[in-house]
Amino acid sequence: MQIDCMEYVLILFLIIAGYSDITYGRIPNLITFPVIFAAIVLNYLFLGLNGLTDSIIGLLVGTVLFLPFFIIKGIGGGDLKLFAAIGALKGYSFLLQSIVFSLFIAVLISLLILFKNKELTNSLNKVLRFFRSFVVPGLKTEHPDGNAGYPVPFGLAISIGTLIVLLRNL
Repeated sequence: MQIDCMEYVLILFLIIAGYSDITYGRIPNLITFPVIFAAIVLNYLFLGLNGLTDSIIGLLVGTVLFLPFFIIKGIGGGDLKLFAAIGALKGYSFLLQSIVFSLFIAVLISLLILFKNKELTNSLNKVLRFFRSFVVPGLKTEHPDGNAGYPVPFGLAISIGTLIVLLRNL
């Protein structure tokens, strides 16, 4: 098991980003932009033009996939740039794996938050009623009121999910 320079940068970045998200509720540009810049430069220095290309494609994939969610305020700008930086560091293939694991971890964190706040049963019943309304004609369901119940530290989920992918690939 060998860890290269890019993976050290990624691990340190994920720890800082995850800590920032759970402590301050945000991932500032001061954290994400230097990593994006360093990723592009290091990939070019270590891997040449292919590394530069992979880095830029990863950056673009991370940005383009999550930009719509940012626009509708489904995720924060720090989360968007966190995915972009992961793509710039490790390329789009790694990024896509990271997204899958991050979403799974986000669901687990959400369930834990709901359980902690004694809202898990109520929330699951709402979800079941929502899906039943597609099957049972005329069944009324509650419409979301637009208020987020509990904030989910998605940056933490991204960090944990990405670390899992990194460990799986070593």
